[in-house]
Amino acid sequence: TGLTSVTTDVAEIDSEKAKIYAQTGKVIVDLSAIKGTTIVTLMDVKGAVVKTLKSKGTEKLNLGLQNKGIYIVRIQSVTKSFTQKVALY
Repeated sequence: TGLTSVTTDVAEIDSEKAKIYAQTGKVIVDLSAIKGTTIVTLMDVKGAVVKTLKSKGTEKLNLGLQNKGIYIVRIQSVTKSFTQKVALY
């Protein structure tokens, strides 16, 4: 029997590759150094989901927000997860 090679589109996530920061009225999630599909979830400090986006990687996401405060950004791939707090003033 022959073996078949399967390539999956799995993102490798770490704090070195994912850049998360605040600018006036928005949270920027820079995934330009990440290749592969990820799910980006923006939550308030109580854990309520504010926004969820799917990214194919290698892009910069602009998450516009109306309310100032502390937010939690979670970036997930099939195998890894990275979470960071960001303050929006």
